Amino acid sequence: MVKAIGPAATMTTLAFEELAAEHPNISFIHSYPGWVDTDIMNHLFATTPGALWGLAQIPRFTVLPVLKKCIFISTQESGDRTLFLATSSRYPPAIDHEHSGKLGGWVERPAGVTVARSTVMHEGRGNGFYRTGWNGEVLKESKMLNEYRQNGTGKVVLEHTLKVFERVLERQNGN
Repeated sequence: MVKAIGPAATMTTLAFEELAAEHPNISFIHSYPGWVDTDIMNHLFATTPGALWGLAQIPRFTVLPVLKKCIFISTQESGDRTLFLATSSRYPPAIDHEHSGKLGGWVERPAGVTVARSTVMHEGRGNGFYRTGWNGEVLKESKMLNEYRQNGTGKVVLEHTLKVFERVLERQNGN
C-alpha cells in the first residue's frame, strides 16, 4: 500500500490537470489533508492476522495514541478545511464564473488571504488546478510533473482511468 501512494497521487494530479483543461469553469483541487484520525490505523493493528497480532498491539496502544494527540487532525477539522478548499474564491477556475456568465457561489477570501497560484500558469492566467498541502497552501512545483506534462502523460492517465471506470460500470450494469 505504501508503494502505491506516490504513483496514485501523481496519477490523480495528472488526471485533474487534464480535467481542468477540459472544464475551465470548474476548479480542481488535489489536497493532501495531512494525517486525519479516521481510525484506519487502529483497525489495521486490531485486525492484524495470525502470530503478528500480538506485535501489532504494541504500537496500537503506545505509538498510535501519541500520534493521535500530537499529529493527527480530527475528521471534523479535515472536513472544515476541505469545505474551505471547495468553496473559497482563493482557488478560482481558469475561467471566472463572473466572466463566463455562470452562477457565483464562491465564499469571499478572508482578509489578507490571496488568490492561490495554479499549478500551471500561462500568460498570467492559471489552469484552475491546485495541489495543496494540509494547510491549503499550494505545493511546490515538481520537475517530475513538468516532464509528464511535456510528454503528454496526463492525457494517457485520464484516458486509462476513464476506461477503467467504464469497465466497472459495465460490470455493475450486467453488460
